[in-house]
Amino acid sequence: MYPSRDFSHNPLEKSSNTVFFSAYLTTGDYNVILAQNQRLLAGPDYRTAASNCKPIGQFSALFVDYLVLRGLNLKDLHVIGLSLGGQIAGFLGNFVKSGKLPRITALDPAGPLFNLKPVSERLDKSDAEFVDVIHSNAALFGIQYSVGHVDFWPNGGRKQPGCQDGDKVKIYGLRANWLLFCDHYRSYQLYVKSILSPHRFLTTKCNGYLLYKLGFCDQNHETYMGFAADAKYKGNYYINTGLAGIYVGFTEKFHSLNNNLVK
Repeated sequence: MYPSRDFSHNPLEKSSNTVFFSAYLTTGDYNVILAQNQRLLAGPDYRTAASNCKPIGQFSALFVDYLVLRGLNLKDLHVIGLSLGGQIAGFLGNFVKSGKLPRITALDPAGPLFNLKPVSERLDKSDAEFVDVIHSNAALFGIQYSVGHVDFWPNGGRKQPGCQDGDKVKIYGLRANWLLFCDHYRSYQLYVKSILSPHRFLTTKCNGYLLYKLGFCDQNHETYMGFAADAKYKGNYYINTGLAGIYVGFTEKFHSLNNNLVK
């Protein structure tokens, strides 16, 4: 059986499903399972959406257990979640009965209403054998602190290049979800880039972004962010990515995976 990828997304960013599916199938033979949970997560009532993460995770765990009974090798399953989907991935890992998930990748897992939760009520590193996290908007929509075995902080993990007000309008026009969630979405944009170019984002272990920028961590250990993240390495890692990934998922300026995503 081919390796399987289970992706739970932010319902306001529907194109993330398409680009994840296409990126994986462009690079290899995978079973890609997309969780369609828009009706339980969408709408202006964020509090209800956040409270629905736990039952979605429970039902997703039942589905994984069913797949294992039908022949899925749990060791081949990689669960990936964006925003609230990152928290759902944690609940899935907590509730699955057929074994411990081998890997969860959380892409700027949601912070509001989760930042102060105990580990039993949010994503944490006990939810899988390896939990890697890409933080891109810890200043607002993403969780504010490290929650995985390895936490990546591109561009400091709070604000992203190209997401300043003037830049956003030039790149994305007046699309409200892109203008509001530009920094938040960069987490999945960078991950998709890493699927197609696994060794593109070489990060450096450091105790903080300022120390990283000042060069105090230049001799520290390095590892890759995203698809090629290595479970052997733990801690907080930093990288400056520039404008990498800014058009991923923005279909009007994004036509060919082979020609555009790898640039």
